[in-house]
Amino acid sequence: MLFRFYLFIVMTFSMAACSSFSSQEMTKYDTRHLAKGAISYKVFNTWIKEPVSNSMRLEQYKIADNSNLSVSFLPGNAGGLEANIERWKNQFSQDAAFQILENTQFNYHSIPVTKLYLNGNYLESKDPFNPSAQKLLRENWAAYIIVAETELGTWFFKVLGPAQELKREENNLDDFIRSFAIKEPQ
Repeated sequence: MLFRFYLFIVMTFSMAACSSFSSQEMTKYDTRHLAKGAISYKVFNTWIKEPVSNSMRLEQYKIADNSNLSVSFLPGNAGGLEANIERWKNQFSQDAAFQILENTQFNYHSIPVTKLYLNGNYLESKDPFNPSAQKLLRENWAAYIIVAETELGTWFFKVLGPAQELKREENNLDDFIRSFAIKEPQ
């Protein structure tokens, strides 16, 4: 009897949650939301969830053949926005191919969001926590980075992969930002 009641409650909430999405949205998005601190978001159902490759990541998704999205959260300001931007820029070879395609800041649902789009020759480190680790040159790669600064901490959404793949995903990544939902701290 208790099992039936539990099943009824689960089905009721599931139907209520699904009814808030149009049928088009149901096929476009994975309706799971990750919430930590004050933010939640939707991911596209074509993005494949992968095991995280390091302890700093909360989630990781394969979004194209050689591109992935990593999600991280750190309390506070995580060392400051400008310092993080410099670190990401330095992950690329500072040669003629390097470009900052976009560096914009805006408020979305009252949180400061920074969108950074870098392109060039990426220096992939086999051990990102060791500055002297061997690096593999990835020619014509891009990084699409979104930083959302909430009251409880800083969110980092970093997409990395070949520039052509990220260009094809650009509209989806902008939709991803627009899916952010903010829950005010209690």
